Amino acid sequence: MMVEKTLYPWERPTQEQIEEIRRAADMPVVYDEDCPPISKTMGEKIRKAVQERNRKLREKA
Repeated sequence: MMVEKTLYPWERPTQEQIEEIRRAADMPVVYDEDCPPISKTMGEKIRKAVQERNRKLREKA
């Protein structure tokens, strides 16, 4: 199960959230047919797409 929570710069995570993040960091990544491992080529394409998206967001600001 995945839980998503956005923390804004003026917010602080609760102690419970910090503990949950620490527990999640220790869990192994489980790959399956819906979530296969990413190849180095695909990882590079994702990295470039994120950089381009971030560049465009900075230009708007």
